[in-house]
Amino acid sequence: MSSQSRTPRVRAADGSPVLGLVSPPAPARSAPDQPRSSAPLPRTSPRSIRRARFERWLAENEGYALRFAAAAPGTGKTTAAVEYARANAGRVWYVSVAAAAPPAALFRRLAANAGAADAATYDDVLDLMRRHAEALEIVVDDVDQASADVVGVLDQLVTDVPPHVSLIYLARARRRFELARHIVNGLASVAPADLFDFDDDDVRALATAHGVAVGEDDVAFLRESSDGWALVVAGAMRTAASTKATLPDAFLEWMDSHRGTLRDFTTAVLSAANAGDPDQLFATLAAPAPEDAELLSSLEERGLFVRRAEDGLRPYRVMTAFQRDAAPVEGNQPLVLAMFGRFRSTIGGRAIVWLRRREQQIVEYLALTRTGGAERDELIALFWPDTSPSLAQQSLRTACSNIRKAFATVVGQDAVEQYFERRGAIELRVENVVADVRRFREHVIAGETALRADDRQQAFAHYAAAERLFTMPLLAGEPCGPPFDAYAGMFDEALAVVLDRLVELARERNDLDLARTYAERLRRHAQERVERPQTEAAQLESMFAIRPRDTKRRSA
Repeated sequence: MSSQSRTPRVRAADGSPVLGLVSPPAPARSAPDQPRSSAPLPRTSPRSIRRARFERWLAENEGYALRFAAAAPGTGKTTAAVEYARANAGRVWYVSVAAAAPPAALFRRLAANAGAADAATYDDVLDLMRRHAEALEIVVDDVDQASADVVGVLDQLVTDVPPHVSLIYLARARRRFELARHIVNGLASVAPADLFDFDDDDVRALATAHGVAVGEDDVAFLRESSDGWALVVAGAMRTAASTKATLPDAFLEWMDSHRGTLRDFTTAVLSAANAGDPDQLFATLAAPAPEDAELLSSLEERGLFVRRAEDGLRPYRVMTAFQRDAAPVEGNQPLVLAMFGRFRSTIGGRAIVWLRRREQQIVEYLALTRTGGAERDELIALFWPDTSPSLAQQSLRTACSNIRKAFATVVGQDAVEQYFERRGAIELRVENVVADVRRFREHVIAGETALRADDRQQAFAHYAAAERLFTMPLLAGEPCGPPFDAYAGMFDEALAVVLDRLVELARERNDLDLARTYAERLRRHAQERVERPQTEAAQLESMFAIRPRDTKRRSA
């Protein structure tokens, strides 16, 4: 593309041409020896690591004119890019964009990477790129902080860079860039949203750099608890290195000691983003269960501490640390657990937020047991089957501590034992628990008992109540696996028995419409059931008092 054809496409925010961006065509110059970059790279921690997943993504998409990656502040974008540039000196240029700086500032920084005295115009920059004899990657950081004029220049570069040059733009969010045009034209590739989240390999590499010994469960704990947020992962790792504490304990210690700093950082970013009142936004992020989907979507689009999870948008998990500022729920109110469908846990209408999925799963499992409790060895065998005994015991202690903290966030430290006990067996205090799965089981048992006593009216009432509770399969929509698949299979089979009983009893009452309704639900249930481990007759009898001879199906 010629200079003349490019001129009207590089414009200021008001639509007028940007003066000085384009110079008259210059005579062709021979390519000199390749100069080495004289632009200093930003300083990073001496224990920084190279981000393998980021570099793999770059390699897999190296043919594009633009590779665009967006992630929230504190995710390690700059560190990853700087370490990549440092490892590929001369082949990778790194520049950052200063807020409100003019295009000339960007040109000077690019010229410094090329070892040139200056580059006054857009064409000068392109000429520097053409004179670079080898493949060249140019990282431009903080592009969403750029002025409108610089955004226009960066957009134009995507179509103008020479074939041997590839651009890498890093931003908090992509909202200021019209990437769709470049994507459909095959010029741009956009990174997945979680590209900079620390994965297990990153956590292990950072632990090695800090001299911290970690087990697999430690790695999974830190990754899950922090959502892979580099700022938090690095802080916990530094704490583990300095205190010699286990990684889970170091994470909790870092969170306790840096709550104020983390709050100040988050609030400052929210304020700079001009997305609304920063204190109000922070309160939304720290709420137990934010319900403003539109606001969460807006924050996620701006790269502001919201991530897209399996069940929708949610704030970063570490934001739950600030719920301790809220007053405890008053009164002896029950723990309410909803487990048909997605798991929900509340006390006094206030959601309990579990630090990790593992703690939530332990609570789910306890709610499913007949007594509400389980021995420590049983929980270790279920949740840490491949971990050494000492590490597994430590992991269980940490999980129990986190469960207590989650309850304390809602009801206060003094009231935790009304709901959860860890002396001896690990148990929920079922006298203070209202769980739909437990009520379902109680109604099925009561229905079976009444039916065997030939009290068919009572049996019908209990079966109908059980059927109403089973709104969706157990923990539907959540990753399950053992032991929950087996429990889900038992509940599915129990509902089939309940529906079969209701069809029979409705016919006995000569209510044929109701019998057809239950028969239709039984048919749909049979069609929609997910394949589960086979439920043994003895399991049904133990869990629901359904005896083997009672499981024979009658035709609906």
